[in-house]
Amino acid sequence: MNRRKVFGCFYLVLIFSIVITLGSGCGSNSMEYCIETGECELAVDAIKVSTEIPIDPNDPFWADSAHVQKKTIELGPQMITNPKWPDPSIKSVNVSAAQNEKEIALFLEWTDATLENKIEVSATHTDQAAIMFPLHPGKEIPSITMGSE
Repeated sequence: MNRRKVFGCFYLVLIFSIVITLGSGCGSNSMEYCIETGECELAVDAIKVSTEIPIDPNDPFWADSAHVQKKTIELGPQMITNPKWPDPSIKSVNVSAAQNEKEIALFLEWTDATLENKIEVSATHTDQAAIMFPLHPGKEIPSITMGSE
């Protein structure tokens, strides 16, 4: 059974357009290319809207292509810390973003056969996600292990 998972919305004060950068390099979306060359770039454009951004993941706003564009982000194995997951069950995450004059919101969804939606601190981070924003855009990308600063 497929269930839609939603990570929720993150709010930041913004007064300018933003592009959420999740990597750097040539712009290829292929995980294989990234692994082979070490050059990876995936960006999610936060569409600017003049309305309030809903926090309800079931709001029609998140399905309206005038407000958001989905970007599929391929996920790789987690081999850095225990428990290691060489073959994760979740292979990709769909990411959408929207912004207005004061907020930015990210909508993450993935297909999963189980529903574990408690919000808590977890050593296994079951059905949870983390988002990193660069402190200094255009400089060296921070460590993927929860950042470097």
